[in-house]
Amino acid sequence: MLTSIAGTKWRFDGNPYIIEFLPGGAMTLDDYGAIDHVPPGNWTQSGQHVTIHIPFMTYEMTLAGDSMSGTQQILKSKEKKPAKGRRVR
Repeated sequence: MLTSIAGTKWRFDGNPYIIEFLPGGAMTLDDYGAIDHVPPGNWTQSGQHVTIHIPFMTYEMTLAGDSMSGTQQILKSKEKKPAKGRRVR
């Protein structure tokens, strides 16, 4: 069972990019040209709880093997929506 997301890549439902979680809380976004420019954010993990901060969005997720579920909040609207992610590598 996956215990840390460091060194893994994930795709989240409804978003065109893949997030690569790097050791130490850094991350990269690969949008395959779908978005003009998305600056990287950061992430933290405490046990199975993962928080992902992208400049325009925050995810609060629970890790379950090769998937995550929780909420995403678009910061401009403050609305929270259900979110799911799957490990791609």
